[in-house]
Amino acid sequence: MYERSDERPATPYRLFVRTVDAYVETGVRLAADLGVAAWTFDLGSWGWCGQGSNEATALADLASLLVMSPSKLHVAERIHGDELAFARDHIAASEAERAATLAILSDARHGVRELVEACRQRSSISTTRRESCLRGRGGARSGRWCGM
Repeated sequence: MYERSDERPATPYRLFVRTVDAYVETGVRLAADLGVAAWTFDLGSWGWCGQGSNEATALADLASLLVMSPSKLHVAERIHGDELAFARDHIAASEAERAATLAILSDARHGVRELVEACRQRSSISTTRRESCLRGRGGARSGRWCGM
């Protein structure tokens, strides 16, 4: 057994037809309770997950993310139940996989910072409107609606 799908020998079939190992998890709580998630550990799509109400729809969702036919996905492992680990999860990540994980986390951190800043800006606009209404420039005190 190979530890990672990229360690499998390049058979003639694999050289001409791109296939991706998929790891299917049933009974999970992601987009829907008791749904199905289809994951891949391939480096080019590290952390990507397809979701659906059953295995076929989860694999189709993952295939659409990978821009490939679901027939090109090879189910390498199936687990049943939420918050379990695939056998592949117990294998130490390579340097490239760690780098990909750090890049994903950095992007997520950047996105969260942008969201927090946008909320702060919106909050300060709302506070300015509220203060304006309270000073009589709009709203109930002036007999006009202040638009809040």
